[in-house]
Amino acid sequence: MTRQLTISPWTLGTLALPFALATSLGTACNGTSDLENKTFEATSSTTSSAGGTGGAPGTGGAGGSGGAASPCGECDGTCVQGHCCRTGSGFLVNASPGGTEALTATFAQLDGKGPLEAVFINQLGEDVRTYTLDADGPKATLLQALETGRGPTTPSVGDVDGDGNVDLVVTMGETIQLEAIDEIRIYKGKGGGLFDGTPSVFPQSGKPMGSILPDLDGDGDLDLVFGTVDCKFGVRWNDGKGTFGERVCLEDAGGPSIAVVHGGHGKKDAILRQDEFSLFIVSWLDGTKVKVTRVDTGTETVAGGGVADIDGDGDDDILVLTKSTSTHPDVVFTYLRTNETDVAQCDTYPTPPGLSTLAAARLGDFDGDRIPDWLAMDRFNEDKPADSPDYFRSVNYLMRGVK
Repeated sequence: MTRQLTISPWTLGTLALPFALATSLGTACNGTSDLENKTFEATSSTTSSAGGTGGAPGTGGAGGSGGAASPCGECDGTCVQGHCCRTGSGFLVNASPGGTEALTATFAQLDGKGPLEAVFINQLGEDVRTYTLDADGPKATLLQALETGRGPTTPSVGDVDGDGNVDLVVTMGETIQLEAIDEIRIYKGKGGGLFDGTPSVFPQSGKPMGSILPDLDGDGDLDLVFGTVDCKFGVRWNDGKGTFGERVCLEDAGGPSIAVVHGGHGKKDAILRQDEFSLFIVSWLDGTKVKVTRVDTGTETVAGGGVADIDGDGDDDILVLTKSTSTHPDVVFTYLRTNETDVAQCDTYPTPPGLSTLAAARLGDFDGDRIPDWLAMDRFNEDKPADSPDYFRSVNYLMRGVK
C-alpha cells in the first residue's frame, strides 16, 4: 500500500538579502565577455547578517544555571534535531567558461577523495565536461572532455561494475534535429576521476531521459533509474558486474528523478523527485513504492534541489533553491532528515538576486563543510547574434555557501 506523508507547513520570517553582485548577470543572458582561458574569482562579497552582542544563556541553554544543556550547544539560531539552524552569509560566486549550449550539471565524487567534482553536459558541444573544484578558491579547472554526440541528458556517476573506479552513465534520447538515438552509454572509469573515451552502448527505446544510480533494492549494486516518453520511472537492475537487465517500468507518473537519497532506509536508497515546483522523497521495496514524503516548502516554489548530509548524522538532507518569483526568492533552504519520516526546515542562505534564473540548478556540498553549494549555468549569451557561435557559449557557475 502506498502511503503519503505530508509534513506540517512552516512559516518563514522576514529575510534580509545582504548581497549584491558586482557584475550584472541579467535574467536570461550571460553578459560575461572574454572568457577564453579565464577562471573568475568571487563576484560577490560575503557579509554577515547584522547582530548585536549575544545575551546570557537562558534556561535550558548551554551552560544556563540549573538548566539542561541544549542539544545544539551554543546556538544563535533555532535548534532542530540537534543541529543549530542559522541564516548564513550567502554564497561566493565563481563563473568560468563552459561548453556550447550547456544543458545540465551535477556534483560527483570522481576520484574517490577530497572535494566533489562537477560534471556538465553540453548539447551543441556534443560533450560531457568534468571539472575539479578548489575548496579554497573556489576555482573550476577542466579535468576531461568526453565526446558524446548530440542528444545527451543528465549524467550520473557511480561504480557500476564494482572495480573501485566510478563510471559515467549518459542517456541519449534524440539529436538536436529531433532524430531518435535511443541508447544508454557507459564510460568506464580509469581511476583518478578520468574515463575511457569509448563507451559501452546498449539500446533503450522511448527517448531515455536523465539517469541516476541508486541501490534501489539494497543488494549492494547500483541500479540504473531513468525516464522515457512511455515510462516516467523505469529501472534496469544491475547484476553486480555492470550489466543491466531489461527495463522494468515502475511508474508512469510524477516528475524527473534528480538525486539519490542515502540513509534512513536501511541498505536501500530513496529517490528525490521534482514534480512541477515541489520535491518528494520516494522509497521503494522490491519494485513497489512504499513511502512518499513531500518536502513541504509552504508557499515557496522550487527552482532546484539536491542532497547533502548537513547535520552529520549519516543521512542525506534535502537542499532547496527557491525561484525568483517565490514568496522568498533566491534563497537556499536546508531540510533535515532523520530516519524515514522527519523532514524539518532548518538553515537559510540568501543568494545574490537573480541567480535562481540561471538554468538547471543542482545543489550539494562539494567541499564537505556542511554548508550548501550549488551548480548552474547560463546557456546563451544574448548579447551576441542568435545565429553566431558566440550566442551558444555557456558560462558555468559554482556557488559556494558561506556560514
